[in-house]
Order: sequence, then structure tokens, then C-alpha cells
Amino acid sequence: MPIGTLPPGAAKLFESVYKNSLSGECKKDEECAAKRAWGAVKNAGYSKGKDGKWHKKSDIDLSIAEMSLYISKASFDKKTQEMRWFAVASDTDRDDYDEKMSIELYNDFIRRAVEGEAPPEELCTNAWCGGMPYLSLSHYPDLNGKGLAGPTQGLYVDGKMLKAKGVFSDTKLGRTCFKSICDDLYSEEKSDAEKIRI
Repeated sequence: MPIGTLPPGAAKLFESVYKNSLSGECKKDEECAAKRAWGAVKNAGYSKGKDGKWHKKSDIDLSIAEMSLYISKASFDKKTQEMRWFAVASDTDRDDYDEKMSIELYNDFIRRAVEGEAPPEELCTNAWCGGMPYLSLSHYPDLNGKGLAGPTQGLYVDGKMLKAKGVFSDTKLGRTCFKSICDDLYSEEKSDAEKIRI
């Protein structure tokens, strides 16, 4: 399958999704597998620039981007003193690009996270290089771990949705994020369009 000028990380993602889709949901349909793979590359933040080459997007115009990633619940456990979060990460419905994720893809995400599979080298940092994802502020650097709001403790499929759960770290950043999420979730003044996304 020709992948043109994709950077190494995007090429590896494309090949993995293509292979898994071909043997899974797409049932040997190459066009279907290619569509899923290109969708995964685009969803990972890659786009083709004016120079004809693919680049990772660093800035997203949030006024036009529609995100389905959000923290759906936050709670404080008095006994353990944990500030917990629960998130709906994605679903299998078609998106604005008429593409969709699959249960097989979610299961592959979960397997890779649980097994601690290393991501492409350019995604590794001093604080993370595989395993469970972490909660951070947008796409900011992790600042050698000081920019992490909290770890993910579980990834799972619930019906047609990929969900996650974790805790906010007991740090200034973690406590501030927990307060902001609680204000956001439980404020009657905010509409769904104003909710904080992850």
C-alpha cells in the first residue's frame, strides 16, 4: 500500500491499522482497510501540508474542531483521598469525515497499553514511553512528569465506546485540574459545547 510522504510514526500507525483492519473488521477488503488506516493517521493529528508532505498538527483550531473525548465524571474518595476521573474516549459511530473507529481497534489500543508496548520513538518523553496513557493539558509537553495531571488506571470497551478511568495526581497541577473539571461538570451555567475536552 503506497503511503507517500508519511513520517515514520504515521507510517507505522497506518501499517498497523491497515493490517489489523484487513484481517478484522474489513474482512480482506483492501479499500476498507486503507480507509480505516488513513482515518487513524488523520485522527492522530497528521495532515498534508502545502508542501505536499504529511506533518503532525501542533495547533488545532478549536472553534471548528469537534471532539468526542471528554471526562464524564469526577469524584473524591474520602477514604483513599483520591481525586478520580472517568472518561468516554470515543465511540464507533461515524464522525464528520464519515469514518469510524472499531471495537477491534479499541482492543488493540488496550492490548498495547496493558503490555506496555513502546510507541514510535518521536512520541517518547523522559516521563513516558509506552504503557497506559496519562492525563495532561492539551498537547503541552509533559515537562519531565511535572506536566502530567494524572495516570490512567484502566482502559475498557463498554458497548460501542472506549472508556478510561484514572486519578488526578496529588500535585498543584492535579488538584487544579480536578477543581476545573468539577466546576465544568457540575456547573449549571455551562452548555455541552463549553465543556472541557481531553
